[in-house]
Amino acid sequence: MDFFLLGFGVILMMGGLFLLMRGKNKKLAREEFTLFSHKIKNTHPLDPAHALMESHKLFVAAVATMFPEKKMTAAETLSQVAKKFKNEHDVWKFHHLRNRIVHETDMKISFDQSQEARKAFLRALHNLTK
Repeated sequence: MDFFLLGFGVILMMGGLFLLMRGKNKKLAREEFTLFSHKIKNTHPLDPAHALMESHKLFVAAVATMFPEKKMTAAETLSQVAKKFKNEHDVWKFHHLRNRIVHETDMKISFDQSQEARKAFLRALHNLTK
């Protein structure tokens, strides 16, 4: 009886570890990186606010390809892999700026901010291929 309980406990612990580690070692497919990187770069000619929103949308869509079985918000999707970003602070900064653009009236950003966001998203995507 004790052997049975011990075995059952080990199986439960291993299952728990599997659930915790699931998603930790996922990588962004090279084809997805290439496709979404190209699309993000093509937001350059847009109005700065529109370019940031579009590049953010594409960035989140690229990350979401790593989790096709889950339906998550942008923040939930990014939080799944945020620790892999060497520029995690910048990614969250531009995520919050995107939210301000969407939810505040007359929110304007500069071309430089839009360019920085695009670069931050591309850098973070690259981190996910490693």
